[in-house]
Amino acid sequence: MLEVGDFIEIHRKYTQDDINGYCELADVDPALINSVPEPLIAAMYSDMLGTKLPGPGTMYMKQTSDYIAAAPIEVTLTAKVEVTKVRPKSGLVNLRTTCVDESGKLLCDGGALVLFPPCKNTET
Repeated sequence: MLEVGDFIEIHRKYTQDDINGYCELADVDPALINSVPEPLIAAMYSDMLGTKLPGPGTMYMKQTSDYIAAAPIEVTLTAKVEVTKVRPKSGLVNLRTTCVDESGKLLCDGGALVLFPPCKNTET
């Protein structure tokens, strides 16, 4: 059962090859990109929500992200998802999403609202 305070972190270093692949998909000139594009940071949250916490069966309802500072390429980033509220009657879960660099500098701060049917209380 999910509880407030449960969290998961992943670490990822985006390489120039990753950025080039993103640019190809997004039809963007790689010469214009000097930091990790914001959608790649958001992808780390999506990965964790769907595979780890809450996990398989998670359905995104809403995501907010405030990008505070540029994420350097070739630097290990740590993305974290933490449960802040669980509503068993509805199966809704609120989470805080953050991303920091190797020095602990906050790069992105936000939240997510997901529907996680396995935590729904079917008792009345």
